[in-house]
Amino acid sequence: DRIERSTKKETITIAEPCLGIFGLNTPESFTKALKPESLLDGFAARFGYVLAARDPSRPMIDFPLYNLDALNRAAQAAFATLAAVPLPPVFTVPPATEVAFAQGFKMVYRGDIPEAFFRRIMFRAFKYAAIYHVLLGKDTAAIDPVDMGWAARVCAMNLADMRQIAESQGLLREALTVAARAKKMSRRWAMKGRPLTARAVQQHFRRDIDTAAAARAVVALVD
Repeated sequence: DRIERSTKKETITIAEPCLGIFGLNTPESFTKALKPESLLDGFAARFGYVLAARDPSRPMIDFPLYNLDALNRAAQAAFATLAAVPLPPVFTVPPATEVAFAQGFKMVYRGDIPEAFFRRIMFRAFKYAAIYHVLLGKDTAAIDPVDMGWAARVCAMNLADMRQIAESQGLLREALTVAARAKKMSRRWAMKGRPLTARAVQQHFRRDIDTAAAARAVVALVD
């Protein structure tokens, strides 16, 4: 919805707000806050994860100061290059690019994370592809297979790093266990002619699922 903020001099209006969050944290602190239900309720899948390992060839002791002037010049030059790329009003996805997405989808999937979690992350590839289209300086409206190929690489990196984060604390194993148990529960209820409900899931898995959102996500996983 529209966002407005009034000051003494003016009213600032944002007609179509789009929220983006960029967060930095240490893996140790982040994994303490992450719970198995975050892998089920869709919250964790709304972010892309990148683990940045320390470069062994660049020890901290060799960099006592940051050269902000040089960094700013490099950033300004890069953004100036991007600003010169004309943007079409609408990007299109030709059939060949859909085929490239499907191929990447099958290559990246390993079956070791909840399907809904995987699909939500992979659909981000279309946004990534549009970004790479601009980064590569293309002035056409059609997203091509090369753009999608780069996007699939980013999705694969997000998934691999998320696996590493989740596996380090056993979160992925716990989430998959809950999903498997819920599928068995769904089959039992179906034999009785009863649909599986989020309320029933939350009551049955009260030690593993704390929120209604996570329970609804589990139901969506087994349907």
